[in-house]
Amino acid sequence: GRPMSGDVGAGATVPAVRLANTVCRAQEFPSGAAGHFVSVAGGANDRTVPMLRAQGLSTAEGRRRVHGVAYGGYARKLVGRVLAEGPPGVWPIEDHPDVLKQAVATAAQLVDSVKCA
Repeated sequence: GRPMSGDVGAGATVPAVRLANTVCRAQEFPSGAAGHFVSVAGGANDRTVPMLRAQGLSTAEGRRRVHGVAYGGYARKLVGRVLAEGPPGVWPIEDHPDVLKQAVATAAQLVDSVKCA
């Protein structure tokens, strides 16, 4: 992929998924425990995992093909929206358990989308 700085457009993830497809389909590139692990990065967003599933890259023959997604800027934007709902200024997140809980829940949704793919 390529750095997208949190671009959430539908096409932002296409180059990263296309590269993952090329790598995973290469005969000389074994994936999984006995081989290499593939992680998608650069433009990853909420459309990445569905696109991986549609192309058969989340699992294949019972084995995971793509093992991770580096959300980067997209994740920072989502969690940043939650943090922006907290008090103004700089503050320890531990002092605001409601904001912390929501930020963790937001991040967990991204992680779960990959783990359950």
